[in-house]
Amino acid sequence: MTTPETKVDNIIQIYHIKGGNDYDIEDITQEQHALQAAKAAKEKGYDKEIQIAALLHDIGHMCESDDRMGDLGVVDHEHVGADYLTEIGFSEKVVALVRSHVKTKRYLTAVDVTYKAKLSESSKKTMEYQGGPMTKVEIEEFENDKYFNDY
Repeated sequence: MTTPETKVDNIIQIYHIKGGNDYDIEDITQEQHALQAAKAAKEKGYDKEIQIAALLHDIGHMCESDDRMGDLGVVDHEHVGADYLTEIGFSEKVVALVRSHVKTKRYLTAVDVTYKAKLSESSKKTMEYQGGPMTKVEIEEFENDKYFNDY
């Protein structure tokens, strides 16, 4: 079994090696983006698991993969990251949040007309690879997910 210390060491090693890389085409590093997301979750009063998921939501971009979206990162990075976090023993909720963060973006762009305008340019471009806004059927399925309110 992976100890909490080992989990942290694994994550630190990934960020040490790849966290300084640019976050896709934005003027920010992977590490800065992760820390911004975690800080926002903490400031909004979300529980620790949501804060952890916010910190780690894009870890799949830093995992080994040759399957890329041009210069926009790893294809299906949410699944790559969630699978990695499962392997090292993170909770079901953290893994579900990481695995569904692209779905959440797709959901929000479908139900909130102002949300898409708030996305970064690279996030708008990755939407093309990620399926665009959800369909009505996808929205209904997503809203019935047990973690929907946490997403």
